[in-house]
Amino acid sequence: MPTEQKTQNHKFKDLARELECDESEGAFDEALELFAREVMPEFHAGEEERQAKKMKELEPFIEAAFKRKEYMAAPSDEDIPNVVALGRRITEPSAAEKAAAEKAEGKTMAEMAGVKPAGE
Repeated sequence: MPTEQKTQNHKFKDLARELECDESEGAFDEALELFAREVMPEFHAGEEERQAKKMKELEPFIEAAFKRKEYMAAPSDEDIPNVVALGRRITEPSAAEKAAAEKAEGKTMAEMAGVKPAGE
């Protein structure tokens, strides 16, 4: 185990001991603050270098993956369906609804439902 990891492990163990010993309400908050102050900086130190090293190691694999990738042909305009936005479907009646409304214009609800008046 590298020295840096041993140091971090010792800090975690010390932090755990402090948590076990301190049972006050603020123990958790204090532990978080201690962790943020004492341990987190070590994780952030050298992050850019680690990312650069990782990307350098992964670069040949990423390039190989892109070479294997089969790209789809762009669809023609005819292949793309025309979709009406939900908001328009709610606020604007469809052609069938417009036709039904024009047909029903001037009729009572009973007539639209196909119910004959009682006197007929």
